[in-house]
Amino acid sequence: MPMPGSERILTLRVARIDRLTDAVSQFDLVGAHGPRLPAPEPGSHVDLHLPGGFQRSYSIAEAPHRAGWRLEADGRATVSRYRLGIQLDPASRGGSRSAHQRLRVGDLVPVGAPRCAFPMPPGRGPLMLLAGGIGLTPLLAMAQQAVHQGRPLALHAFARRADALAFSATLAEPALAAVTVLHLDDRLAASGRTPRDVLAGLIGQPPPACPRGASPPAGAACDLAYCGPPGFMATIRALAAAHPQHWSPERLHAEHFAPPPPAPGEREAAVHGQPFRLRLVRQGVELDVAAGQTAVQALHDLGVQVPVSCQQGVCGTCVVGWMAAEGAAVPMHRDHCLSAAERAHRVALCCAGASSADRPLQLDL
Repeated sequence: MPMPGSERILTLRVARIDRLTDAVSQFDLVGAHGPRLPAPEPGSHVDLHLPGGFQRSYSIAEAPHRAGWRLEADGRATVSRYRLGIQLDPASRGGSRSAHQRLRVGDLVPVGAPRCAFPMPPGRGPLMLLAGGIGLTPLLAMAQQAVHQGRPLALHAFARRADALAFSATLAEPALAAVTVLHLDDRLAASGRTPRDVLAGLIGQPPPACPRGASPPAGAACDLAYCGPPGFMATIRALAAAHPQHWSPERLHAEHFAPPPPAPGEREAAVHGQPFRLRLVRQGVELDVAAGQTAVQALHDLGVQVPVSCQQGVCGTCVVGWMAAEGAAVPMHRDHCLSAAERAHRVALCCAGASSADRPLQLDL
């Protein structure tokens, strides 16, 4: 029983591989059966089906206009390539190791069509981007798009050393260099500062009018988008929470590459959650989710195939719609990819629970 709306799989060819740092390689993927690919939004990612049976999500590190954006006669927006930056994780469970050690130029790779769980903040107001390490990949596409639009922008990229900064050549291009500030751990240490000191200075004050780039519209508020390792993300969240007068929740936008540490008791609740029921409204089916089982597992047991990737509530692959109704349960959200507004109508099935064991959670399936 296939799930309605299952992802479209593209067959792509590895056109080029470039080593950016000791740990990060750039992969350019092009169409194997045609020159044009569905255009992604800045902040989008694709799911790679890698040798060894691994499926992993990687951000597209290039704005559409840089990848040959074109509007086709039938109204479809297309590009000529997807550019990814993949970091070899020393603690890899196999995905990044497979990409680095087994992918070769010319290889054919099944790839899910682009999906965007981290959209670029809308509008033309000022934008501040904070990138930690490989977290630069989705933010690089946003920065290129903002520069292309003439949107006021400040990009702050954090790395351990200059030779550990991925996409350094791209950041050095004049248009991006004019809006980019590099923060390197070794140089900060030499001046007695830490990345946290820099972040505190950026976040612990009224949002800047983004002096780099064009002037913002009158009265426009600054948006902050950030991505990086768990400690980097936790620091930004804590600093922003300490200054709510400067950063309202709707102005904060984040993408996690790994789930943040759980609050006390949260891990136990996630693993040993109460049983609940699901109702698939469009298919007219109800099923039970057992204690310690995920909704995705229960659906797979029934033969309903839900795409999954990280299975930690980070990537958004398993997100579907849910429907409020009298007498129905509401989701207990445990993901790290949906905003508060999105949670009002969407749910990540790999980690969610339900408010009641007796009343079904209604899914738009």
